[in-house]
Amino acid sequence: MNDSTSFPEKTGKCTICGGTRFIFSERWRNYRCVECNSAPRQRRIHYILNKYIKDWDSIRVMEFAPINDWVVKRAKNYVGTQYYPDKKLGEKVGRFENQNLENLTCKNESYDLFLIEDILEHLFNPQKAISELLRCLSKTGYIIGTVPLENKHANKKSEQVATIDTNSKITYLKEPRYHGNPIPTSGSLVAWEYGDDFEDILSEWVNKDGEITFFSGPMEDYCIDNDNRATFLIRKRRRGILRWQGKPFK
Repeated sequence: MNDSTSFPEKTGKCTICGGTRFIFSERWRNYRCVECNSAPRQRRIHYILNKYIKDWDSIRVMEFAPINDWVVKRAKNYVGTQYYPDKKLGEKVGRFENQNLENLTCKNESYDLFLIEDILEHLFNPQKAISELLRCLSKTGYIIGTVPLENKHANKKSEQVATIDTNSKITYLKEPRYHGNPIPTSGSLVAWEYGDDFEDILSEWVNKDGEITFFSGPMEDYCIDNDNRATFLIRKRRRGILRWQGKPFK
């Protein structure tokens, strides 16, 4: 439902569908495209795709836990994945491939682009996941991801709030919380709460295996606000850390 008094309709250009009208969602507390219902973080991801990976629709793409079909509609060499703990890793389950980000079955350098939207907070060992992605990434490949910075509001550092042992027993270090997720329908447990030190943490995980560019701040042309979320692009072919300072493309 749109609160037109407090949050008037906005105009801009959707990076996904080209729509020009955006309405505030009370449920999600952000502006959604009227045409495709995209959220700001999704429009930022497609901004990065269109700006920095011109041929993304023709390279080898793997998307983890996709919640829409915007990428699969354009990518010619696409694999979508979900994680089914009771199924064999690597096998097809419906239209998805069963993959555990911390233990991928993909061969070395077998993909050119990985998409991980709001996933790292649900992993018990996100560092292992980044290592696995870099192993399976081609020499000129990319990883695009987003992470909510839940601790940033309180100026707190990142912390692990749930752990798992070798017998798959979960220990909750805080009251368990779950984020809505199509698979499983019960939601995904939050294992990490990331704070304003996330950039440093991710750079340690990537180490010397890639270059990271972080994207933040509002982009009014595309109705993208500052949503306290880290968005990053990892390029395997270079080394170091960059901070995006460019102007929006037209």
